[in-house]
Amino acid sequence: MKFFGWLYLALLIAVQLIGWFGFGRPAAWTALMVIVVPSSILSGAAFFGFFYWIRAYAALPLVLLMLIQMEVSSSSKYAPGSALLCHAMSQVLEKKVGGGETYIGAAVLFGCMFLLGGVAAFATAEVYRLVTGCEKRGGMALFRETGRSFARWDNKVAEEKDNET
Repeated sequence: MKFFGWLYLALLIAVQLIGWFGFGRPAAWTALMVIVVPSSILSGAAFFGFFYWIRAYAALPLVLLMLIQMEVSSSSKYAPGSALLCHAMSQVLEKKVGGGETYIGAAVLFGCMFLLGGVAAFATAEVYRLVTGCEKRGGMALFRETGRSFARWDNKVAEEKDNET
């Protein structure tokens, strides 16, 4: 499983480099799609694997997905407007983008990345279920178990707060 973890990180870095240096600002929309779509699909598939086999690293793909979203949507304070999302939105909307449009675009991008990652996790789990015949590892089971894990965590936090008071 360590091999797949290293492979995942290598592919994620390769996608980032291809997007930034292969297309960059001249074709910002293409660069954004080259970075966001494969990264979201890789993260969703990796979430399935990490959740079922290495529970300690289950949050890694989601954290990396958030870091990728921050990378493409935030501007440097030394070079305002350097974010790839800014340039992509200005190309799509054919006007100079700044202020509120950038924040709305980042929020929509963030939601789309998680949605695409969720679809990829579901599809990976279903393919695994069909190939192996293991009914307990399908897409619905993945989301059910994930929900239970978060519910257990939420209950532990609530119990700790009750114990403090």
